[in-house]
Amino acid sequence: MVRRSTLKCDFPEEPQIFSLFQIPLEKLIENKVPERSLNFPVNFLVKADPSDVDIATNVVPDKNNTLAYGKYMANAATCIECHTKLDKGNINPGTEFAGGFQFCFNGMCVTSANITSDQQTGIGTLSKEEFIKKFTFYRDSTSQAIPVGLGGNNTIMPWIFFGTMNDEDLGAIYTYIKSMPPISNKIEKWARKQ
Repeated sequence: MVRRSTLKCDFPEEPQIFSLFQIPLEKLIENKVPERSLNFPVNFLVKADPSDVDIATNVVPDKNNTLAYGKYMANAATCIECHTKLDKGNINPGTEFAGGFQFCFNGMCVTSANITSDQQTGIGTLSKEEFIKKFTFYRDSTSQAIPVGLGGNNTIMPWIFFGTMNDEDLGAIYTYIKSMPPISNKIEKWARKQ
């Protein structure tokens, strides 16, 4: 991408900045701007930006249609972005919500959980109430400052943020995720960076 800048005028009696339309093209300065590279968490925020969504067709489903509303809420919470292993920034079809995305810091990696309904490696054995309780536990301020010792296992999951969602929304997400096909994908939660 080439950007062009305006030039300052050398004559004191003239305005100090010319507009692009007043400067001959041969006097414009070329400025090569490198490709944008964003680090975590900004890269996820930019991906979650709904700027390409057609607002007229993006209507919140009726809450009585729990499955459609749950899909809408799971999309709004960007569950798939963290709970799916990406290949060069793209989701491999058939691995949605099966976990495996790694967040690496200071030589250690935490890997996102499999949240499909798989009975052995996912959340298949969790009831709706247990799923909701995993989030609502963090609504209480005493649960928000649980100390993690040096070298202790922590999580990248923003429990406190998602814990502010109401039970109905969390339950709808559960219903939607449980409707997805189970995928067997055993996750090693914490590992040293390779």
